[in-house]
Amino acid sequence: MRFQKQGRDSLFSISADEIGHILYTSRVKLVVMNACQLVCHGVPYVLGMSYKVVESAVTIIMTAFYDCLFAEGRTVLSAAYECRAKLRAHPLRTTGLFGLELPLQDDIIPVLYSTSGQQHNHNLSFRRVSQYSPSSAGTPDIYGRGLDMLKVE
Repeated sequence: MRFQKQGRDSLFSISADEIGHILYTSRVKLVVMNACQLVCHGVPYVLGMSYKVVESAVTIIMTAFYDCLFAEGRTVLSAAYECRAKLRAHPLRTTGLFGLELPLQDDIIPVLYSTSGQQHNHNLSFRRVSQYSPSSAGTPDIYGRGLDMLKVE
């Protein structure tokens, strides 16, 4: 990964292994970036992208994710689910290619990775309010991308 120091033009590199180790030892609970290797180093949750996404999709993903986490106090799992739901509900994306607006089915790209110890403990929340649960909305007890894939089938 490449970084730039504040006030400088030059870039420097840090490996995903180093970043993962730093985040783990700093007890970081959630990372949002396209670097799934961080889960291997013990970071409990990483919201990653399974493929490259267009910039307009990133805006939808991050707005939905942060709104759910911080404004609504929902869990990380629920926020990841909402990202995919927003992408599905609003499929038109402005692409870098001539600024064209095209319909894309990219709702399965955001993926919530978690360490093995977190597989059934998706209750990390950043605000105390009534918690949303996909199962309370009349859906089966399948969460995240699995629930989306079930809907497709």
